[in-house]
Amino acid sequence: MKVHAYASLDHYWRHIEPIWNALPPERRGVAVRKIIELPADGVTLVASYVDLRMTDGREAVYVEHGAGQSYHGDPRHRAHPSYSGSAAVSYRHVRLFVCPNDQVAQRWSERWPDIQTVVVGCPKMDERLKTNLRPIRNMVAWTWHWPAQVCPETQSAIYHYVDNVGRIVEELRRAGFDVMGHAHPRWGGTLQSFWKSVEVEFTPRESDVFDKASILIVDNSSLAYEFASLGRPVVSLNTPSYRRDVDHGLRFWDAIPGLQCDEPDEVVHTVLMAAEDGEMAQALRRRAVAKAYGYVDGEASRRAVDAIMNLG
Repeated sequence: MKVHAYASLDHYWRHIEPIWNALPPERRGVAVRKIIELPADGVTLVASYVDLRMTDGREAVYVEHGAGQSYHGDPRHRAHPSYSGSAAVSYRHVRLFVCPNDQVAQRWSERWPDIQTVVVGCPKMDERLKTNLRPIRNMVAWTWHWPAQVCPETQSAIYHYVDNVGRIVEELRRAGFDVMGHAHPRWGGTLQSFWKSVEVEFTPRESDVFDKASILIVDNSSLAYEFASLGRPVVSLNTPSYRRDVDHGLRFWDAIPGLQCDEPDEVVHTVLMAAEDGEMAQALRRRAVAKAYGYVDGEASRRAVDAIMNLG
C-alpha cells in the first residue's frame, strides 16, 4: 500500500512532513499541495477536516494538527467537524487517527469505534525535542490566534490588548527584553502592518519563534504547548470573552502551560515572572505538556509510521 500526503496549507504540512519523511521509501507515494494531483489509490495523510473532505472518499490517515484543543464544553459546538470526536461523514473514510494524547484518541474511539487510533505525541516537534537549540536570552515572541467563529474561546484576544501593545513593548524593552511579532497563519499576513505600527519586527515563520524566542506570549494556540514542550516559559493572555464557567479542557481551563494574565496592565509583570521560571511556572508547564502530549521524546513520527505500516 502506497502512502500519499496532501496538505492545502503550510501549517497542515508541518504536522505531516515528519511522518512522511519517516516512512520507508518504498511505501511513499506522492506528496501534493493540489488535490487534482492526488492519486486515487493507497491511503493519504491529511491534517485537517477541510483537507479530508477534499480527498473525496479516498482512504485517509488523519493527523491532528494541534494539541487536541476542542470546544466540547459548549453543547452547541460539540459536533463541529474540525475537532476530535466529530461525527461528520467524511471521517468514515479514515483508517487511522494519529493523536497527540489519550483524550483525543478516546474521543475518536467513542465516535468511530471501528477505526484505529494511536497516541504518538507531536510529530511536528520531533527534531526540535531532540536538539532544542538554545534561544536568544530575553527574546519574547508575541503571537495571536486568528478570529475563528466557532465560539468565544476561539476568538483572538488581540482586541482586548491592541491599544496597549505599543506601551507594553516599550516597557518590556526598558526591562531588557526584545520582542518579535508573530500571528496564526490564517491571519494571512494581515497583522504585519500592526506589528510594524508598534515598531516590532514581524515574522510569519514559526521556525523563528522556536529558534530565537525564550518566552512566548499567546492567547490561544497549539503553539503554546509546542513551545512549552521545549521547557520554555509561556504567558497566556485571557480576554473577558473567554468564559470562565465553560470548561473545554486544555487551554480552557485545566491545563494552561504557564502563567496567565487577564488585563493589559498585567502583561509586563507576568513576563518578568515568567522569565524567572519559578517552581510554580515550571509545574504548570509540565502538567499542561503532559495533558497535551502522550510523549515528548522526539519519537512521535516513528510511532505514527509503525501504526500506518500495521494497516497493511
